[in-house]
Amino acid sequence: MTLNENLIGIKIEIDLLDDKKILTSQFELIEDEENIVISAPLTEGNVFPLQKNSLFIGYFLMKSNTYTMDLFSFRGRVTGRFRSKNLVSLRVKILGKIEKVQRRLFFRIETTLEVRYNINIGEKEDNQKDWKETLTRNISGGGICMLVEERLDLGAPVECIIRLKDGSIPFKGIITRMDKYDIKSRFTYEAGVKITDIGESERENIVQYVFTEQRRMRQKGII
Repeated sequence: MTLNENLIGIKIEIDLLDDKKILTSQFELIEDEENIVISAPLTEGNVFPLQKNSLFIGYFLMKSNTYTMDLFSFRGRVTGRFRSKNLVSLRVKILGKIEKVQRRLFFRIETTLEVRYNINIGEKEDNQKDWKETLTRNISGGGICMLVEERLDLGAPVECIIRLKDGSIPFKGIITRMDKYDIKSRFTYEAGVKITDIGESERENIVQYVFTEQRRMRQKGII
């Protein structure tokens, strides 16, 4: 992959190699084939003091088609810092090639997130819909598995609102799988939901969440 203006604004996850913190940044400017400008990286909402000559590996996502995204990585070295309008930016030299890490990013992670769902699409006004509260078992960029108390019909349309760290993501889908839930609780079934209608930025937020959580789990040795 070569550097181009389509990268501007895309989020970057920064791995410092000798530090387990996960930093976030984004492309601000492509100067030439080897030099870029990125925003000062953040960790837990605070600017991280990445110094000149610091080495890191950057990861970012690019859409390959409507349903999948590709993961890329590059090695970088900080060559300078500057401030513009009270915002700190970093100049970075790309060391070597930008490489594709894996072809598809719709892998699935086990995670518990709050989700609301409604199976009576179009039958009532929004403020009259029978929303039900539940939890996910797993999530990917293509769908979720959620816990439910009642059996839902395969192929039934469903509206969902899932809560991520940065806000709520609405989408529509269909029920593709119903399995018995094998843990004693108020839930009886696991329902697989395939996403069929979602905004582009909302899907990217889900994929970014999955990517970030997978990296965090690997650093902790969970996966």
